Amino acid sequence: MGKKQETKKDSMPKDQVVAILEEIRGDFKVFGEGLDDVKRGLNEVKSEVSDLKEKFERFDIRLGGVEENVNFLIEDMDYVKANIVEMKIDIKDTQSDVKEIKEKLDNKAEKEVIDKHEKRIFKLEKATFATQ
Repeated sequence: MGKKQETKKDSMPKDQVVAILEEIRGDFKVFGEGLDDVKRGLNEVKSEVSDLKEKFERFDIRLGGVEENVNFLIEDMDYVKANIVEMKIDIKDTQSDVKEIKEKLDNKAEKEVIDKHEKRIFKLEKATFATQ
């Protein structure tokens, strides 16, 4: 019989147990509401991540197009550079030809002057010998 009395002394009154259980139930309710808020926040984050993923995919597609354009421009620039090298060679050849033509024209002009002088000298000599 001594043990029964000790158990009763160690046990809580029923009202206290009910109060504690109600407090725990309230805490769980608050925890559940907080968990719902966390779930809503997580869903919003998932939605934003999904939107960002779509944007990155579109950006990746556009970037691929830009890369193609850049590669095309690189090929074009290589072609233009090769043409410029050829044009420089052609310009040097043309400059050389122009110089040669100028020299020939100068020589031709001098030859014409010399021919005129020779004709005048010949006429003068002829006139001089005729008067002697």
